[in-house]
Formats: sequence, structure tokens, C-alpha cells
Amino acid sequence: MIKTQLTREDALRIMDLGRALHSESRFKDEPFDDEKCWAVLDSTLRYPDKRFIAYDDQFRGFIIMSMNEEFFNHVKWASDLSLYVAPEFRGSSLVIRLLDSAEKWAKENGARDITIFHNTGIDTNKAPKLFNKLGFQMKGYIFAKELT
Repeated sequence: MIKTQLTREDALRIMDLGRALHSESRFKDEPFDDEKCWAVLDSTLRYPDKRFIAYDDQFRGFIIMSMNEEFFNHVKWASDLSLYVAPEFRGSSLVIRLLDSAEKWAKENGARDITIFHNTGIDTNKAPKLFNKLGFQMKGYIFAKELT
């Protein structure tokens, strides 16, 4: 079952998933900030029209979304802050159910579209096929340059 309303106990379990995401991603050499993660999770309760979370009741994956507006007008669009499915559950329907919940929230809050920023470095070879299959289209690129 997909849940969309955090409890304190659930938030602690989502933090564990966040640590797993962090350790598997290109961000693993950066510190993991519990307070920052807690604040983002809390914002899904405080600002439900601006932030959203969906996760399964077995704590195998989650998505956190943010509502944005274009720079040049008030057209809304939703984007993920984080999307993660534990390795042993990739290829299941979980990511589809999480994205469906996110899409429903985005529509209810007036978003024109959803953008998924796949920038973790996890399964980058599989992501385009999956997201295309789910109706997403590539609209650009993400470029990163490490500054030393």
C-alpha cells in the first residue's frame, strides 16, 4: 500500500531509505545531514500544496516532490527532490505506484507537468527506457561540474 501522510515513526524509516540512497549515489562522499532530511520530510506535512511524499508501507521506496513555478510566469510544475527504490525491488511495480501518487498530487495542485531529475548516478542506463515507458519524454540534459 502506498502512503502519503507521514508519521514520526514512518519518517524515521524514510530516513533509513534516504541513507541507503545516499550511500548508493554519486553523493556518497558528501555528508548525510539528518536535520536537513528531517526538515524536508516535515515540509510535506507543513506545506502539502508545495511538498509531497509517497512511500510504501513496507519501506521499500519513496518519492518526495516539490511544486515550482516558472521564472517568467505562474505556470506550476512538479519535480522530484528524491526518488528511490531499494535495489531488490527495482523492476517491480513500486516505482510506477510511487509516480502515480506523485502525478495525482501534482494534478490536484495545478501542475502542468512533472519533471524527474535522474541525477544520482543509479541505474542511469535503465532509466530512459523506464521513464519513456511511463510516458515521460526527455526535455533536456543535466550537466554537473565538480568545483574544487
